[in-house]
Amino acid sequence: MDNQQEIVIEKLKELKPDIFEQDSDPCGYLNRIWQFLNDITVNKVYNVDLLSNETELFVNVVKYYILTCIDNTVIFLRDDFKQFRKNLE
Repeated sequence: MDNQQEIVIEKLKELKPDIFEQDSDPCGYLNRIWQFLNDITVNKVYNVDLLSNETELFVNVVKYYILTCIDNTVIFLRDDFKQFRKNLE
């Protein structure tokens, strides 16, 4: 686990302390969202409210994904962080 990932995990724990108790893998939630973002359909619009009950937590993981992926094509569509999509690479 790198330093950035540790920082994000600490932030996620602040937002929802019990999120990691559901998994034996401390990065499980982060990894599941990461894989989802890697696999989403290009140009399909995704609504955060429909994807997660923990919208603040989910949005923070997406932000982290956007900031750390070199070839990232995921973008939020509005300033309220309610919708995002993946553009063509």
